[in-house]
Amino acid sequence: MAVAESSAMDQLSRHRVLLKYVTAIAAWWIPPFAVFALPIDTPHLTAFAMLYLYAGAIWVSLAFFVSFFLTRQKQQAVGAFVVAVMLSLVAWHNGFTFGARLHLFVNQSRYEAKIRELQRVNSDEKSRLCGEECDADVTDPPMVVFHYCHAFLNWTDLVYEPSGKIDASRDDLQKINGYLRATRRLSENWYIGYFGD
Repeated sequence: MAVAESSAMDQLSRHRVLLKYVTAIAAWWIPPFAVFALPIDTPHLTAFAMLYLYAGAIWVSLAFFVSFFLTRQKQQAVGAFVVAVMLSLVAWHNGFTFGARLHLFVNQSRYEAKIRELQRVNSDEKSRLCGEECDADVTDPPMVVFHYCHAFLNWTDLVYEPSGKIDASRDDLQKINGYLRATRRLSENWYIGYFGD
């Protein structure tokens, strides 16, 4: 009977430790992706969310590594550390793109409604119609930039450009827009545009 109680207590302790690790990972990943999924544009908040995601990669991995030395449940600590390292690699290499895709998924219908409005007005009214929401290029075909993530001297926006002209080299991009440094295609007509001074 005592052995059964001890085994049950050990299992309960392991579940608590596992829950602690899962909670730490959720606290790292959920807030940034909640910001990315907002149905409004919050470019400065998105920049902080990206910093939180990147800093969390370092802190959670380090905390799980240290927990290996401080806990008796070595197996759970090693497993949590491996998961944290793998998620850190995902965050560093694809977190920004995942966030942009999620933001575009949530806001694409709103963006496309704005694009349809912009197509109905002449070039003089485009900047008034965009206001703070977007920047409308008067080139043909038009390029519309929606504000996604703004940091100091560097801003990354979602770009609607149906002709594919911004799927080009850095030199060609500079001819289109002097601030445009690089692009990454998200879908047929949508790109991440990396702008900077």
